[in-house]
Amino acid sequence: MTDFERELRALDVAWPAAPELRLELARRRRVRLVVAVALVAALAAAFAVPQSRSAILRFFHLGGVTVVRVETLPPAAARPLAAGLGGQVSDDEAARALGAPFLPARHGTLYERDGFVSTVLQGPVLLSEFGSEYLIKKIASGKVEYVVVASGVTGLWIADQPHVVVFPEASPRLAGNVLVWAKGGVTFRLEGRGLDEETALKLAREILGTTGS
Repeated sequence: MTDFERELRALDVAWPAAPELRLELARRRRVRLVVAVALVAALAAAFAVPQSRSAILRFFHLGGVTVVRVETLPPAAARPLAAGLGGQVSDDEAARALGAPFLPARHGTLYERDGFVSTVLQGPVLLSEFGSEYLIKKIASGKVEYVVVASGVTGLWIADQPHVVVFPEASPRLAGNVLVWAKGGVTFRLEGRGLDEETALKLAREILGTTGS
């Protein structure tokens, strides 16, 4: 063995945890694949209805959310707003899942599932936050429009009629009115059956810590 080889063996190098990184990347790819497969299945169900064939009207995308607007929704079950949120987590655990602190700083009990952190606000309104590398698919037949949440922050407002939402590793379900926006690599989602646009925007601005439009 040469002196150079001995020196290399003696080095104490703090190598990155490559296996953990590969596992995390694999998990994220799996989540994306699950959502994509669910979306294809939901669209196939929609197009099984003759009048809905060739009825895709428009695609919308913002942060980790993609909305497909159709004339006829595929079948989906109605479930409670707080169903399937995952296990209860601390603020620190939520921050690790998101890569950023959960906003607002004052909130209700936090739940985490597959990188999605949620809490239920008064209303009731469901607030979910997740990294924008994830994908939530929505299939809507009602109003879908871009709105100004705050200076430099654009949102998507989905309202007037229930729409179908596809979360990772969950069956499609019917959702109420929703406001979605993204900032700092985090996608925010507010949902409530009685949620109106004015209230949703006000809540969003409070979460972002701004009162400007």
